[in-house]
Amino acid sequence: MSRKLIVIILIHLLALILLTAGVLLLVKNYIVGRSLEVSSCAMEKNSLNSQILLLKDENNKLKLSTKEYSTADYAGWKTFENRNLLYSFMYPADAVIEDADIINVIYIKSNDLDISVIHYDSSFYHPPAGTNVRDWIIDKVTFDEEGEPIDISGINALHLITNKSPQAYASDDYYFIKGSQLYHIQILHTKDKQDWETYYKFLKSFTF
Repeated sequence: MSRKLIVIILIHLLALILLTAGVLLLVKNYIVGRSLEVSSCAMEKNSLNSQILLLKDENNKLKLSTKEYSTADYAGWKTFENRNLLYSFMYPADAVIEDADIINVIYIKSNDLDISVIHYDSSFYHPPAGTNVRDWIIDKVTFDEEGEPIDISGINALHLITNKSPQAYASDDYYFIKGSQLYHIQILHTKDKQDWETYYKFLKSFTF
């Protein structure tokens, strides 16, 4: 075989190798591209599903916040009365009142519930009569976002939300003023599950 023929064969082999490599690279890029598209679609789908679940949750909470509860809805619940500040509320039968300090704070706890009714005898908790609760609170406490307000015993309450962090549980905090006394109801989410029907039933049972 002549040297010229060998060179021609080698050139053709090299061209074939380069062509094959190019085809393989195109196939690889196509597969990677498709994988990225599928992954992106999956991420978008998961994000959309999360948004749908969040909207459903918010819609459910809105329905519960406007629901009127009857006496039958509180069957089995117990009643606590603070005769010093002249208010009362109802709480689930499996919950207990822990370390009730009638002047400062009431703790209501069970395996699935952690609520505090706070009304310290301090200057912060004794704003001047007629003070707007939002004006009084908004720059004095830390929170992540402002939630939908709710009427508690006919009084418009400021709703502040704190998200979970490595240092603290998530919480929903409600502030309202009656006379010259500030009230703060804190719902701590010590469990991953949030029972908003129980929370709203509790809030709506609070009366003066």
